[in-house]
Amino acid sequence: MWSKTVLTPPLTQEERQAQERARIQDEAGRLFGLIVPKKPESDRWLYDRLVKSARHWADLEDDRHYELCASNVLHSGRVRENRTTPYLFCFGPDGTGKGRIGHWHKVLCQRGLLVVSPKPANLFWTIERHHPTLIIDEGEKLAPRHRNSSELSEALIEILNAGYQQDELIPRIDSEARILKFYDPFGFKVILSTEDIPRTLKRRCVVINTEENINPDIPVSHPTVNDLGIKELRQYLEYYWGQYETGSVWHKDPEPILSLEDLKLLMGSHNATEKFGPLYRVTPDPLAQKHILELANEDSNDRREERGVSMEAQILQALAMIRQARPGEDRYKTADIANLYNDGREKYETLSSDSIGRKVHKFGLRDCRIDGKRAIVWNEAKLVRRFRRYGIEALQVVPSGKVASHIATSDTSYTRDQETVDEWTGNPPLLHPKVKRGLAATIEMPLTIKNLCNGCYRGKRYESFNGVRRIGSPTSTSCEDCGSPAELQVGIPQ
Repeated sequence: MWSKTVLTPPLTQEERQAQERARIQDEAGRLFGLIVPKKPESDRWLYDRLVKSARHWADLEDDRHYELCASNVLHSGRVRENRTTPYLFCFGPDGTGKGRIGHWHKVLCQRGLLVVSPKPANLFWTIERHHPTLIIDEGEKLAPRHRNSSELSEALIEILNAGYQQDELIPRIDSEARILKFYDPFGFKVILSTEDIPRTLKRRCVVINTEENINPDIPVSHPTVNDLGIKELRQYLEYYWGQYETGSVWHKDPEPILSLEDLKLLMGSHNATEKFGPLYRVTPDPLAQKHILELANEDSNDRREERGVSMEAQILQALAMIRQARPGEDRYKTADIANLYNDGREKYETLSSDSIGRKVHKFGLRDCRIDGKRAIVWNEAKLVRRFRRYGIEALQVVPSGKVASHIATSDTSYTRDQETVDEWTGNPPLLHPKVKRGLAATIEMPLTIKNLCNGCYRGKRYESFNGVRRIGSPTSTSCEDCGSPAELQVGIPQ
């Protein structure tokens, strides 16, 4: 006897899409929890509640960082309003509350997902379907010293590099389906680590340096979605983010706020604006906005100071000092630059002339030879721009034959007669220590060239004289002060 077979009609495209949406909704419920939106009294009221919650769960060194964390949470659901998004980097020794800060962001940021050691394929799948806010714990795997990176480390670096700016997609091959897929990792992220991360990644981060908790009122346990205060905040936040989503039932247009181009004038640099600008724009408290501007300017000043004392800056400073002593030449030996750079350094800090040559070559200068020795060709246009960037003394020759000296900063010149200040911070321009030490007493500075031994140079304290420049290798065999073999050449203001 034959049994009847019931054939199920094929699903339409709309039905398949509805099933897929249902599966995504079920996954989201399991990963992030289902939340019933609840209208807050106002954006400012919600922001104050977030700051209070941050103070309750974490003990931070800088009070402004509590407001920063609250702005992070609001921003996590509004990242698409900006072309770039900052990351938060919590950096400190073990036992200093990094995990606590990470868990607080995980339970309050939109679709917060704590990542420890997932398989890369699972991580990319989750990113594509849910666009979570990634909280990367044990970020030591990203540290530069880990040369033998695992597959997960490489995947995380790829996500962090591409996830800073919109429309930066990551192509990956689906080995089972044998097709090329593109993943969008754009979104706010938190990195927790006891070790420093690569400089290029750190430039995209707002940094919080953590320290050991000294507040006895901080709870022992980490925040969870089931804590009463957290659960209520999540409901308010779900409504808040819905206000700024296109097509939302309770959608409203954002209030007028300064654009990133306007904020660039207040924050001091493009990099600081990219990091702090999106946080400033979602912050409803004027006092907290002021604090974010302060943090942005401090970040700009720190970067400028780091740039001024970097190895590249000190090599350029040595090149500028040689140029001051021999302004009529257009070719300089890398050995002379190396001698000036290595002066006063411990042996392990010195660089060979070949190393100096490779680094100078990165500035776009052309290589050449002088008497068979490696040298570089002076390029005025390229080097003036470099000097301005690093806050290094630029030089020019005046008609009288004297060397004119001024300090090139981003906007103005620094002289003894008139000290300029930054328009927004009110602080003097940050100068490299060697530039400060060598600042000329007057604009026009005639030099006396002397060949000396190291004993006379240091013993007679030439190095402490205002405006003295160590130039490079001596041009005579004997010291002009004591007759010993000459070891260096200096320029002394008359």
